[in-house]
Amino acid sequence: MRAAATQVRRVLDATAIKGANRSRARLALHGLVPKDIIFGIDRGLLGLDGVDGVPAKVADSAVWVSAFAERLRAAFDDERHPLHDQAKEAAMVATVKMQIIVGTAAPEDFHNVVFDPNRADHRRPPLSYTLVEKAASDLRAVLRDAKQRGWISEEERAWLAGEGPAPEHRRGEAIVTARDRRDRALYAVVFPKDPTRARALRRVLGEPARYATTKDHVWHRLRMVSSVIGEGYSFRWNPRVLDGLLSSTFIKSQGHLAEEPVWDKVIGAVSATNQPLDLDALDRFLTTRGIHWLAEYKIIEADRGSIGAQSGSGELEDGETVADKKIRRSTINARKAMLSQPRRTIGLMNELARATAKNTTPRQVDRQGLPIEDTKADKSWFDTAFPKVQTKRPPTSTPRGSSTDGTIPQPPDPTPLEIFNDTRGRFYDAVTDDLPAALVEVLKTARSLLSDAQKAGQRPLHGAVEQEIAALLRALSVVHSDVGMLKSAIIDMQYGNPTIEESASEKFLTEASDSDEDDDLAEFEEEFTEEGDAL
Repeated sequence: MRAAATQVRRVLDATAIKGANRSRARLALHGLVPKDIIFGIDRGLLGLDGVDGVPAKVADSAVWVSAFAERLRAAFDDERHPLHDQAKEAAMVATVKMQIIVGTAAPEDFHNVVFDPNRADHRRPPLSYTLVEKAASDLRAVLRDAKQRGWISEEERAWLAGEGPAPEHRRGEAIVTARDRRDRALYAVVFPKDPTRARALRRVLGEPARYATTKDHVWHRLRMVSSVIGEGYSFRWNPRVLDGLLSSTFIKSQGHLAEEPVWDKVIGAVSATNQPLDLDALDRFLTTRGIHWLAEYKIIEADRGSIGAQSGSGELEDGETVADKKIRRSTINARKAMLSQPRRTIGLMNELARATAKNTTPRQVDRQGLPIEDTKADKSWFDTAFPKVQTKRPPTSTPRGSSTDGTIPQPPDPTPLEIFNDTRGRFYDAVTDDLPAALVEVLKTARSLLSDAQKAGQRPLHGAVEQEIAALLRALSVVHSDVGMLKSAIIDMQYGNPTIEESASEKFLTEASDSDEDDDLAEFEEEFTEEGDAL
C-alpha cells in the first residue's frame, strides 16, 4: 500500500497582510491567526470531521470560508452552540478589505502593493517620523496611485520616487538639466493640470473638494515635492523651505505647475546686459527650482520660527555665528529681495549651475551678475548682497486717554468676485464629482439587483406593477433631459448668461412626493371610515 504523497505549499518568505487592524481583530474573535489562513484551518473547527476527502488542515478558501460561515450562522441562532458568543460578536464588527499577498507576477510591483496603506492617516504616523519622511511618504503614495491608473510606468514611478534611474537616458545630458527634468516632472504630478488627475490626487491625500482647500493643503503639497526633490541633491534641506511661496488659493483656483520651462530657457540664455528680462518667469523659476538650488548650498534655509531664531541655543553650522542664527528670514522675503535685483539673481543662478556641474563651490556675483574670483557665496554674503526687505507698516497710535474698543473685529464680507469664484468651484465639483458618483451608485445597485436575483432564481423585475416600471423609465428620462439642458447651458456659458430652464427632475421628485402624500391621505381616510362604520 503506497503512502499518500505529502503536499507542500510554497509561500513567499515574507508574507504581507493588508487591512491589518480590524481584520486581525476579526480573526482573533474566531480563534484564528493569519498563519491559519495560509497553511490551513483545522477541519474540526469547520464542522467537517469525518467528511471524506477533507484534509486535516483546510487551506482552500472556497471550502473553509463557506463552511465556517455556515457554522457561524447556525451558532448565531442557537444559544447552546459553542460558537454562539463568537458569532454574536462577529456580527457587530465592521469589515474591511483584507489582502494576504504571498507572491506577485511582477516582482518590481511587490513593494507598491504591500506598502500602500488603505488609509491616508497610516502614511502620517504621529510619532517617530520626521517631517521629511512624512511628506515623502505621501508623494510616494501619489506616485503609486498614478502608476496603478496607468498614467506613469513603473520605471517612471521609481525614478520620480528616488528609487531608480531615469527611464530615458539622454546621452551627454548635463547633471543640472537631468535634475531639472525630474524636478519639473514631480511638480507636474503634485500640481497637475488635468482635472481627472487633480481629483485622484485629492483622494489619495485625503483632501476636501477643490473649492474647500486652504493654504495648509498648498503648503503640504509643497513640502511633499520639496522632500522628494531633495533626495536628488547633495544636501537634503528642510521641506518647509517652500512654505508660503504659492498662493493659499492656488489649488482652489485650479493653478498648476505642469508646464514649467527648462531651467536654461529662463536663466541660462540671459547673458547680455541689454537683454530684456521676464520677471514673471524668473519669479516662477525661483519658486519651483531657484530656492532649492540655494538651499542645496545652505545659502538660505527654512524660517526657524520666532523661538528658534531668537534663542541662541542649538549647534551652529560651519561658519555660522550666533548673529546669523538670530536672523529670522523667510524664503518669501529672500525671493522678494532677489526679484528686486534680477541681473544679480540670474548671475547667481548660473553660478550655482556651474558649481553643480563642476562640483565646486559657488562664487559670489556682482550687481551685473558677473562672478567674483576667489570668493564664496554663502549665507552671510547672501544676506548682505540681497538685504532683507523690510515691510513697512502704517504707524498705529491710540489717542491719550482713549479706551480700547473691545469689539471683536469681524472679517470683511466676501466680494462679488470671491462669491463668484466659490460658486464656480462648487459647480465644477458638482458636475465632475457628485453627478458621476450618483450615477455610479445607481449602477452598483443595479448590478447588485441582478446578482441577488440570480442567486434567488428570480427575474430582477418579475412581478413589478406597471406603475413601478413607468416610474423607473420616467425617472431616467427626466434625468437625461436635464443633462442635455445642462450640456447646452455649459456651452452657452462661455459666451453669455443662458437661462436654466425648470428642472424636469425636480418636477418629477415633487410629483412623487405629492403622490406619496395623496396615498397616505387616502389610507388615513379609509381607516377613519372603517372605524366610523364599526362605531
